[in-house]
Amino acid sequence: MLATFSDYVQGNIENYSVMSVVRGDAFRFDLLSSLESGDAVEAGQEIVRVYSHELARNLSRLSGELAVARASLAAVKSGEKEAVAQEAERGLVLAKERAGLHNLIFLRQDSLYRRNLISREAFDLAHSTAQISAIEAAVAEARLQSVRTGAKPEEIRMIESQIEGLEAEISVLSDQTGTLTLASPLFGVFQSSPGTDTLCTVEDTARVIVMPVPIKHLAEVAPGQTVKLRIPGHAEEFAGTVLRLEHRVRIINGAQVMMATATLAGSITALPSNLVVMGSIETGRHSPVQYLRLWVSDMFQ
Repeated sequence: MLATFSDYVQGNIENYSVMSVVRGDAFRFDLLSSLESGDAVEAGQEIVRVYSHELARNLSRLSGELAVARASLAAVKSGEKEAVAQEAERGLVLAKERAGLHNLIFLRQDSLYRRNLISREAFDLAHSTAQISAIEAAVAEARLQSVRTGAKPEEIRMIESQIEGLEAEISVLSDQTGTLTLASPLFGVFQSSPGTDTLCTVEDTARVIVMPVPIKHLAEVAPGQTVKLRIPGHAEEFAGTVLRLEHRVRIINGAQVMMATATLAGSITALPSNLVVMGSIETGRHSPVQYLRLWVSDMFQ
């Protein structure tokens, strides 16, 4: 998935990020259902949420391993009595029975999933439940062993190191999970897209105008000049200001031009994007002779 933040006024890309899908992973893209094309969005407002089954499984596994390590550390640091050991034995028996039952359910769900008789979500739920039950059994067994044997300082330090490593891995995956939520970088207008390559866009309400200027008129165009636009069928006239000239020659209809960038005054939402209109740049007054010379030049070029 690709996300870009383009500044059309300055003609550059402010931010460019790519989210790659791990082979074999199942991704789901959820667009905020309440948004419709033309709705205003705030800066920082969540627009798209992406769910990764692989990332969720890894987080679940690491969280379980962290729980095991913390339980082991707590057990080895405390001097448990025989009554606590007996309680730990009963807990281990129950945890193993529960893990066996959930594993049996998972094997049945796996067989049904391979025959396309259940959904991926049902399979993932059974898989996660079996994993969590196995982790709980491992926690119970670690607790019982620690109660019976006690631990040396070296063993405590080793478990603490394991906990630090697991916490670091979980922090990295949690940060990665945060990147799966796409928020609007600016206040603008939301536009959904029916295409397969673009999910949605957020457009700034400050409209940008791109105007081709023939190279023979470049000497007369400069930043700060007034731009006027008229839309056929509309009595209203829109005004803007030239911001910059692109220093690159293009060919349009066989003529050499350079693109001038301007913005309309204020925030205007009434005009749609990518609209083609007639416009003009006020470059100053010409004498009748100069105007005639320019008119003749335009006729023969």
